[in-house]
Amino acid sequence: MFEHLDRLTQQLIFVGLKELLETGHNAGMIFHNGDPGHPIYLDGAEGVNTGPIGYIPDSAEKNRVFKMLSELSQIFKADDDTGWICWYDFTEWSDFCKFVRKEYYRRHDEKES
Repeated sequence: MFEHLDRLTQQLIFVGLKELLETGHNAGMIFHNGDPGHPIYLDGAEGVNTGPIGYIPDSAEKNRVFKMLSELSQIFKADDDTGWICWYDFTEWSDFCKFVRKEYYRRHDEKES
């Protein structure tokens, strides 16, 4: 979906999506029940899929932001000449969930301080 865009545009989209995860803004558009602290993401960071039998509320196949970040990560990884090191590897669902978990706890620690 992004291969036709120039590198700067790809990087801008990546940074914007990553910032949405970092800030928690528009969580309702990104996370199941608008909750980045939902167990699906916390457990997903450990490679575990939670949810009732036969139902997983969010996944690599369902989450549009993950799909976009994953595709961009794959593009950046494939281009050895990028020279751009300010990105996080969102290739796998567990990578996405680890980042979400880290940012979720960071925001909650800041609120309690």
